[in-house]
Amino acid sequence: MKNIKTTLLTLLTIALATQSHATRSFVTKITGQGEPMILIPGLTCKGQVWDEVIEYYSSNYECHVLSLAGFAGTPAIEHNGKFLQTVKDDLRIYIEQQQLVNPILIGHSLGGFVSLSLAAEMRNGLGKIVIVDALPFFPAAMNPTATTESTKSQARAMRNQMRKATADSLRQSQPRLLQGMITDPEKIKLATQWSIDSDAETVAQSMYEMQTIDLRDHLSKIQSSTLVLGAWIGYQAFGATRESTEAIFNAQYARLPNYQLEMTDNGKHFIMWDDPEFFFAKVDAFLSKEN
Repeated sequence: MKNIKTTLLTLLTIALATQSHATRSFVTKITGQGEPMILIPGLTCKGQVWDEVIEYYSSNYECHVLSLAGFAGTPAIEHNGKFLQTVKDDLRIYIEQQQLVNPILIGHSLGGFVSLSLAAEMRNGLGKIVIVDALPFFPAAMNPTATTESTKSQARAMRNQMRKATADSLRQSQPRLLQGMITDPEKIKLATQWSIDSDAETVAQSMYEMQTIDLRDHLSKIQSSTLVLGAWIGYQAFGATRESTEAIFNAQYARLPNYQLEMTDNGKHFIMWDDPEFFFAKVDAFLSKEN
């Protein structure tokens, strides 16, 4: 009887340590205990992209890991042309319903974009923010004079093209594209499969919104301390240097009151995969600071 009780208690502890919650626009897996930490993946990625980060932090943080609707096999939703806004609104409601006090936000790429958008809207109620290789207005990285209006035509054309993506076309195109973003061949295969398993309409709409929404003027509303992690070596083929990439980041985040920029010299776009030593060192130091 004692052994049965011990087994049941162990199973209950595991169940409480790893929970899942579903909202309209994302599914959340909760692991660990401590201060709440919300992790948001990038375009087409599953919450699994954060597995190593969860393993590292779950002993001291309660990790809420999102998998967005329409990405990597998570069922898609109707979003009326406002997918990222829907994710942002649902995340705000989730934080309130779960009664998360000053949760830390960690967002990669699209996830970083959503984090900035939410922080600008909430102002209070969030803890520190970690942005992993994301910009508040991506088109301006290539054309500093770009505006939301000037990018709409090209963004619409790209959306229409992306809607036509098939599993076969993605199987051909994604490995080449991801070689500039990820170093590990096995991780490239995994990310390629996530792309194949993603809903083309959701992916196309997400890209359209990131090209036609400019968050730069809203950054001044963010009160949370923010760590921005940037990568540059993956863009060397396009003429990027550490200095030029750093200048782009600083220009884009100029209106953010309290941010710290750190650049990796070894990792590509998926910094947490490519350069984990850099990632954990910078995030640890940032989270340990009082402000």
